[in-house]
Amino acid sequence: MPENGDPLLFPLVLAINVIDLALIIAVSAVAYSMIADLVEANQSKTGRRSEGVYYAAVTFTRKTTQGLGALAAGVILSVIAFPEGAKPSSVSEDTL
Repeated sequence: MPENGDPLLFPLVLAINVIDLALIIAVSAVAYSMIADLVEANQSKTGRRSEGVYYAAVTFTRKTTQGLGALAAGVILSVIAFPEGAKPSSVSEDTL
């Protein structure tokens, strides 16, 4: 990456974020399309539609992984005894 203040830094970060967001949108569309295909396949086997179960499972999985990530971050910060509300310049090199 260019140094801070370099005129190429902003366009580069902007382009990376645009590409990142475009890929997130594409993956979401494909994932929900695959879930819809699973619902159709399940309906052909069982004769019932149960898209609520599939979408609830996806939502539950997303919420669980986000919660576990927040829990892991909190545990890590507690284990290293990271000070709360500290200014960046006041944190020791050992803690960092």
